[in-house]
Amino acid sequence: MPLLEWTDRLSIGIKGIDEQHKTLVNMINKAYEATSWPDSRKECARLLERMRDYAMEHFTAEEYLMKGVDYPDLEAHKAEHQLFIDQLLSLTADGEEVTPEEIFAFLREWLVTHIMGTDAKLSPYFKDS
Repeated sequence: MPLLEWTDRLSIGIKGIDEQHKTLVNMINKAYEATSWPDSRKECARLLERMRDYAMEHFTAEEYLMKGVDYPDLEAHKAEHQLFIDQLLSLTADGEEVTPEEIFAFLREWLVTHIMGTDAKLSPYFKDS
């Protein structure tokens, strides 16, 4: 069973961004699934690192689009992106006493809250996307 299921309620109506969000959901689910594999710690860490790298690419693309439409909350949005990366790095740092459950609860909560709250505010600026 996946940790997070893509549904229409997660769609913000901007095709390119929605596709990137779907990819992030799939990457989180793949890493979550890896927790039950043999040698799960190493594989899960590798998958989370790939997801973090993809998230950084996604954030850069999203911020570029926001800049192109003079999005008024660009700086606050960028700050949320940076906070996510910082928190993820902290949670997955070597030597941290964090359980996989805590990491995946953070990922699920942050992504859903960010998409449905912060990213949803982008839709009016991209009506023709």
